[in-house]
Amino acid sequence: MINLPRDIAQWLEELVKAYADAQETMPFGNLIGTPIAEAELFHLAPHVAIKFRGIKPSKANIQKTTETALSTYVANEDREDLPMKDPLITFSLCYLAAHLGLGLLSEAEVEEIMTQVEAKRDELSRLIGDYNQPE
Repeated sequence: MINLPRDIAQWLEELVKAYADAQETMPFGNLIGTPIAEAELFHLAPHVAIKFRGIKPSKANIQKTTETALSTYVANEDREDLPMKDPLITFSLCYLAAHLGLGLLSEAEVEEIMTQVEAKRDELSRLIGDYNQPE
């Protein structure tokens, strides 16, 4: 298993890479006749989390991460203090919740990291933009 980030800077770096990984699937939606919008990338967060942790993508692992991520999304969908219409926030929440489903993070740790992600949302957006720029 690949180690978890130790601080918010490392989590932001990983979230940038994970989000970019999910974005890479968007052109393939057009090929199968089902365009993938940025607002839908949170559905891929559990799969990306498994990939980034170096965990076998078994049926059980995919089911655990997906159920936890989507139930976390639904539980937070109506919160007014969490901008759930923001693709970066929803992806980040589901990505972290997938780690909860795998038993790698506690609920308190997910909440703590998400609070920091929300506070640094503009920085996260800038980092994703920088990451996606061709060199």
